[in-house]
Amino acid sequence: MRRMEHNALRVLDAGVTTVRDLGCPGTISTTLRENVKQQRTFGPRILSANAPLTVPGGHAHAWGGVAAGVDECRAEAQKRIKEGVDVIKVMSTGGFLSPGSLPTKARYSIEELRAIVDEAHRARIPTTTHATGVEGISRAVQAGFDCIEHCSWGVDGGTEYDDAVAQRIVESNIAICPTMNTACLEKDYFCPWDTRHQVLENLRKLRQAGARIVIGTDNGIALCPFERYADGLSVLIEAGFTCREIIAAGTDIAAEVCGLSKVTGKLLRGMSADVVAFEGNPLCDVEAFSRPRFLIACGRQHTLTPIPPSKDNALMAKSIFEKLRAAAGLA
Repeated sequence: MRRMEHNALRVLDAGVTTVRDLGCPGTISTTLRENVKQQRTFGPRILSANAPLTVPGGHAHAWGGVAAGVDECRAEAQKRIKEGVDVIKVMSTGGFLSPGSLPTKARYSIEELRAIVDEAHRARIPTTTHATGVEGISRAVQAGFDCIEHCSWGVDGGTEYDDAVAQRIVESNIAICPTMNTACLEKDYFCPWDTRHQVLENLRKLRQAGARIVIGTDNGIALCPFERYADGLSVLIEAGFTCREIIAAGTDIAAEVCGLSKVTGKLLRGMSADVVAFEGNPLCDVEAFSRPRFLIACGRQHTLTPIPPSKDNALMAKSIFEKLRAAAGLA
């Protein structure tokens, strides 16, 4: 819990006033959320998922959300609802950080995924899913998920953008959170999905297709500090997004996807006092996002700690990239 409280402050230092915590052991996240709400600790507004649903031996299975078969999936979704989560998270594929979990392969059937979505939507709770492989992405679309995390188009050996699946994503108005972060910078690149050129090309295609994009970082993994939120925004610029599109993806659109459109995401009378000011003009300079100078979250001002410069992590990044690819059978 202390680490999560510390990281919550680092998120504020980055200029972020609301986060979705899409995975933790047990119910730590909802506990922290309530501590922030009750002002027992300080942090951004938190939307909690607690332990994500995953297959036995699947990505993040050690966190406690294991379910297999339609009945177990339905029961596990009901458990999250009783825990009071704000969003239900599912691991539709394996993940690179869980060796042997198969990040390019679908791990749940469409029927299992639909059971989870049905339970969540019956309780008016949105759903999102970790999906790094094309097959898992396609099944999540067919099952009716509200949002897809990563959407990295993984296949054996690399990635392969699927125009037909992308079109269904757009037609279904499913949000995509591509989770660009420090790992995706040209400097010390170690995003394990594919080459940097191909990752950027896949993002360009999603934008051109008209996909609804929201900002997210997956921060907390090695070499991706919470306070360096802005690193991922510069990657989106390289993929063709404009600063105005990025601002919308991190405010108005994100609030809508998170079910907070009547709470935050805009500077309007009656909305929550969530305000951040930057040095420079973020409407035309993405680097301004790396220089937050003033922040109010939920009406409370936070004294910002300066963001330290990035370190030279070339050797460690190369090692991480090779290990993640090898663990996924892609080396």
